[in-house]
Amino acid sequence: MRELSQAPRFIGYVHVRVGSEVVALAVQSVPMVHDGGAAKPGGFFTDGAGEYGILVNSQGSAGDVQEQVDHAIADAVAHISRRVLN
Repeated sequence: MRELSQAPRFIGYVHVRVGSEVVALAVQSVPMVHDGGAAKPGGFFTDGAGEYGILVNSQGSAGDVQEQVDHAIADAVAHISRRVLN
């Protein structure tokens, strides 16, 4: 699991429909920079309690953040589909 250097800032929710189930994904932002300066990608995650969410880079441009959210939604749909539809 990714370790965060500071607490994430809540941005909002993205609702994803898979079959008849609707899942709310909390979108949170944190600075994501390696020691070498390269940004880590954000993305979809699930925690130990089974909650889902999306992390985005708080230092990214609006376009970068939107791209991270779009990719995370696709990952979330694939993950949730395996659980719900199987």
